[in-house]
Amino acid sequence: TFVSVLFGTLTSIVAEIILDADLDPTITRTLNASAAADAEALMGPWKETTGFAWFDVIGFHTHSGNINLALPLCTSLLLALNARWSPTTKYTTLKEAYTYVEGEIFKCRTRTGEYSGSASGAATLASEAQEAEEKEAGAGGGGGKKKKKKSSANKRAGNPRQVFAKKMEGMWNDLASSEVRQESLKKPSSYDLISLNRQYECADHPSLYEEGKVLVSNNKELIRETIKRYQWRIDDDGLRALSAGDYIDIRVSPFKKTYETKAPLLRRNLTCLTVIIFMLTSVCTGLGAFYQAQWIPVTMGLSAAFGALMAYTQVEVRLLRVNAASVSVSRLMTWWWGLSV
Repeated sequence: TFVSVLFGTLTSIVAEIILDADLDPTITRTLNASAAADAEALMGPWKETTGFAWFDVIGFHTHSGNINLALPLCTSLLLALNARWSPTTKYTTLKEAYTYVEGEIFKCRTRTGEYSGSASGAATLASEAQEAEEKEAGAGGGGGKKKKKKSSANKRAGNPRQVFAKKMEGMWNDLASSEVRQESLKKPSSYDLISLNRQYECADHPSLYEEGKVLVSNNKELIRETIKRYQWRIDDDGLRALSAGDYIDIRVSPFKKTYETKAPLLRRNLTCLTVIIFMLTSVCTGLGAFYQAQWIPVTMGLSAAFGALMAYTQVEVRLLRVNAASVSVSRLMTWWWGLSV
């Protein structure tokens, strides 16, 4: 879109240059080779004055009409293909399904919630089954079926594998009702059901020990050495049951590090894009003040391009969500570390 605006502005500027050389812009598009060369020779004084001796004014003006016609058509085609295939929506749907499956695997391995086999887990599963039954059957009489459903849910609560299979069935049903059903899911070359034999570097917070006082110093190297001193490695085969401590080390801590890394990058991207848009708006005002109105569409088009980039990448929304997730995980880790104090 920006290139279309740029070529349109350049075409307008070239047409004004041709008019200043006492040539008709509508005729110069249909000149033969010799006539075009003669017309280009008339542009000699302008080239010597501006230093654009390398620029083929007549040639550019001849082909600019086709370019200005092709660029909007290409833009419309790309927008239509994006609306038809919805790659971003499908990617988001698959990413959510992936995250859901991964979360259910860890819940199953830690035997929490519906996977615990306790009365509370059975009640939770029965409640979910009842809600699903109400959605399918509607509000009209199904008391006997609901009772049977609740009874079977209580039985399934003692078998984590059956609970997990039920969760996966619901996930596949959700995928089948989304736009992904219009595509074919291809098995990746690096396909793996679960992450097997992974190693995790874990560490307790230094404040739990006497060396915690180094955290108030400005010596970053000393802080890293102190933290590294209390690190240990966990070998996870991806199958064994996990304790609460293992879950914190394997599942929660990596997310905390990810959020702490992402937040500064997103903040820097947001700042850069905001400053660029502000500067382009100021330049646009300056161009109007110095009577360079022909370049205002280019500046506005570039500003709109950066604005569209910011809206498409959702930098501000992602930064807010990453910060919220980081605060939530940090509160959880603070509570967990506080249990050992």
